[in-house]
Amino acid sequence: MEGDTEANFLHYAVHKLHWSPSQLDEWLDCGQEMKAFYYGSISLKIEQDKKEYDKINRSTKRKR
Repeated sequence: MEGDTEANFLHYAVHKLHWSPSQLDEWLDCGQEMKAFYYGSISLKIEQDKKEYDKINRSTKRKR
């Protein structure tokens, strides 16, 4: 993801994690330490998703 980190995080949270407006408000109001935790957790989730995507693509290419 490029650009504004916070905007990218919020976009991911809404579309992939299905966060509600109240969850977004909670995140926007939390302190820097909690935001760092959220960023780290989301980063790990994105990494796992990419690995899973790559694994599926590799197995699909082998079947062709």
